[in-house]
Amino acid sequence: MRRASSEPAHSFLPPVYYGTVDATLLWVCLLADAWRWGMDADQVRALIPSADRALAWMADNGDGDGDGFLDHREEFGRGLTNQSWKDSDDSVRSADGTVAVGPVALAEIQGYAYEVATAGADLPDAFGRPGAERWRRYATELAGRFRAAFWVSDEPGPFPALALDGNNCPVDAPASNMGTCSPPASCPVPRPSSLRTAWSIPP
Repeated sequence: MRRASSEPAHSFLPPVYYGTVDATLLWVCLLADAWRWGMDADQVRALIPSADRALAWMADNGDGDGDGFLDHREEFGRGLTNQSWKDSDDSVRSADGTVAVGPVALAEIQGYAYEVATAGADLPDAFGRPGAERWRRYATELAGRFRAAFWVSDEPGPFPALALDGNNCPVDAPASNMGTCSPPASCPVPRPSSLRTAWSIPP
């Protein structure tokens, strides 16, 4: 939220702007973490219906082009082209400098989605609600799709692409975004090793 409107080079942002693909996912991650760290059970229970709606949005509305990955696209010509933490117009580009055309499916967003689906299974189990099996299946299938579609390679070895562009082509520039996505065991030379994290899509 801003005190006044903002006008970057190619967009107009009102004081209240919801152009983000990751906030909904990260809210569910926060709720699940707070519950694990000891948040009052009644407070968690009161928020679970909101978490259910966030999960439904992820599964039913987050994939604009039907390829099985959460993506984003600026559709009206006035907002942010890239709707993640790296939100400048030219921040998602291939190693040759080509700027990705949307809808863009970022690697870290798939990592968040995996974590959210895992939390979406743990919370129903803990609070006696339905849906756990659906989200475990979603997480497993997403991980499989990610391994099949996102892996690229250069001279030092294989690594997850920064994103898939609107043609489902990997955006192959190394970046920090894919640090949430762990290399699968089948990759003999994962690089860089810092891509492995505790919150990532697992091997």
